[in-house]
Amino acid sequence: MEKENIPEKKPVKNQILRTAVIILIVSAIATVQYIVTKGVPLFNAPKPDRIEKVIVTSRDFPGETKEYTEGEPVELAVKLVNFLNYRPFTLDAGADSEPVISIRYFLSDGSETEVAASSKIVWYDGKSYELKIKGKFVTLANAVFFMGENAGGEEIR
Repeated sequence: MEKENIPEKKPVKNQILRTAVIILIVSAIATVQYIVTKGVPLFNAPKPDRIEKVIVTSRDFPGETKEYTEGEPVELAVKLVNFLNYRPFTLDAGADSEPVISIRYFLSDGSETEVAASSKIVWYDGKSYELKIKGKFVTLANAVFFMGENAGGEEIR
């Protein structure tokens, strides 16, 4: 009886390695695509449960300062940071401009962090970056905190 030409089975270890490499390559491509189309998100935004107080100021509403210690406004102040995606490789882009809106977070550990933005630039953690989508954050933050009423018709306190 003659031996048939049966293809050799590749070891399972090689198949797993090949699958892992493919997953890494696809993940890298998806990450690059996200950064090119949407920008780089700001990292290390404070968590709402660690915030004791939030102070919001806007140059568009001089003399008005909003201060919140709990509830929906604190959560909104954190969620708004998700709209601050910046263009990669634009570090220190805002040397010649000033912020329009500023949100200061006072944390329960005694530290403080601030996010400030103009229509084109975001300042965070001592650095400035060019925004990917211009004007969106300032418009949203002014509408949420300084227009007096939210979508439900109730004033945010």
